[in-house]
Amino acid sequence: MADLYSQNSTYEFSLSLLDSHIKNLLGSADCSLVPFRHWVIDGFLPTSLASTLFEAFPSAEDAIWDNYNYEMQKKSAANNFILFPEPIRTFISYLSNISFISSLETLTSISPLLADPTLDGGGLHQIYNGGSLAVHADFSRHRKYDMSRRLNLIYYLNPEWKASYGGNLCFYDPTGCTLVKEIPPLFNRLVVFETTNYSFHGHPDKLTTPNIVSRKSIALYYYTSKPCMSISGINTRWRRQNMTRPRFLHTRRIIAKFIWRLVCSSQTAQNTLKRFHDFVDPW
Repeated sequence: MADLYSQNSTYEFSLSLLDSHIKNLLGSADCSLVPFRHWVIDGFLPTSLASTLFEAFPSAEDAIWDNYNYEMQKKSAANNFILFPEPIRTFISYLSNISFISSLETLTSISPLLADPTLDGGGLHQIYNGGSLAVHADFSRHRKYDMSRRLNLIYYLNPEWKASYGGNLCFYDPTGCTLVKEIPPLFNRLVVFETTNYSFHGHPDKLTTPNIVSRKSIALYYYTSKPCMSISGINTRWRRQNMTRPRFLHTRRIIAKFIWRLVCSSQTAQNTLKRFHDFVDPW
C-alpha cells in the first residue's frame, strides 16, 4: 500500500489496488435479511495489512482508552482520532472517504451516506476477560449534527480467536429478547448492518479469554442528512440481562413514533420535545 504507507516497504498493495479489492468484495457480498439487513465479509483486507493494524492496536495500558464498567457494558473505547496510531488513522480515513462510501451505498442501496467525523460511539473498542456488552439498539440520531444513523460497520482484529472465548456478535429479534444469529469476531472480518429502532445486538455473556487476550474491533457509523421514518431518538435502547423492559412498552413506542413523525421536519421542534420523547421511549 505504498500510496498510503510510503514509509513501510512491507505493503504490496497500492491504494488503487486496495480500492479495487474492496469494491470487488462488497460487490459480491450477500445480504442476509434475518433478523435485519446485514452483511458479513471475510478477508476484508490483504492479510499483511490486517496484521499491521493488529500490531498497531493500542494496548490496555495506553492512555487513549475510556473505560466503561457498569451494568450494561464493561469495555474500553477510544474515539479521539488524533491519538490513534498509524496505520489505524489511515485505515479509518479510508473507510470515511468518498470512494469507500460509494461502495457502501451500492451495497446497501442507502444514499447519500455520510461518515461521522466525531466517531461518536465508534472508533476503537477493546474488551477483556469478564467484559460484556448488553443487548441494545443503537441511538438513531447524531448527538451533535442533524443526521440520521443508517449503518453500523465493525471490523474485527482477533487472530486465533477461539469459540470458547465467547464474544460473538449476537443479533436479536425486534423485541430484543430472542437470539436469532451469532457472528464470531474473527480476524479480518467485516460486519455491516442496518441501524433501526429494532436492530438489537450485543454480546451479553461475559468473555472468558486469557488475561492477555482482548476482543478488538474498529467501528464506524454512517448517516444520512435526511430523516428516516424507521428510526427515531438519540438514546441507545438497552436490554438488561433478564431482558426486562419498561411497562407499557408497546404503547410508549407508538406515542414516541407519533411525536417523532410530527416534528421530524423541524429541528427546533425536535430539540424542544426531545426530553419528552426520551421519557416515553427511554430504551
